[in-house]
Order: sequence, then structure tokens, then C-alpha cells
Amino acid sequence: MSSPIGEAVTLSVVGHFNPAYAYECRFGYQARAVQASPASLPPASCADGVCGKLECSTPFWPHGHKAAVMTVWEFRVGWLPVWVRACPLLQVKP
Repeated sequence: MSSPIGEAVTLSVVGHFNPAYAYECRFGYQARAVQASPASLPPASCADGVCGKLECSTPFWPHGHKAAVMTVWEFRVGWLPVWVRACPLLQVKP
């Protein structure tokens, strides 16, 4: 994953996220490269103890134009992958 203008790109993941937990997006290529990016829960997406959207920025990706796999992890007692399939929405910040 790379940005053609050399800037971070914000990815939005739609789902049900608990505001009591911390989240991060991890980007990997095979087993060799993993880059993590802290994720945030926009307050406007939260109601009744559930947030409907998670946002994270793409990290610097020094591995060229290879297929990157993004996973979402949450911290409860330790870091664990979110088991559902992520559906990212690409948004370039102005």
C-alpha cells in the first residue's frame, strides 16, 4: 500500500467497535513486514456505547507496490485480531 503523493491516507472501517477498547490497524506483506497505525473512533460515529466507524492512517510503506494485508486489532487484556472481515473505505484528507 502506498500513497502516490507521499502522504498518509485515512482509511475508515465500518463496523461495531467498543469505545472502551484501543484499536490499531496493522499492515503486512507475507510474514516479513508489519507496520502498525493507531486507530481512532470518531465521536460522531458513537452512540449508546457502540461506535460505527474506526479510522487509521496508512503508515510509511517501504516495501514497494506489493499486496498489503490490513488487519484490525483490539486491546482488551492483550492485543487480539478482530475476527470479522474488515471493509475499508479510502478517504484522502484535504
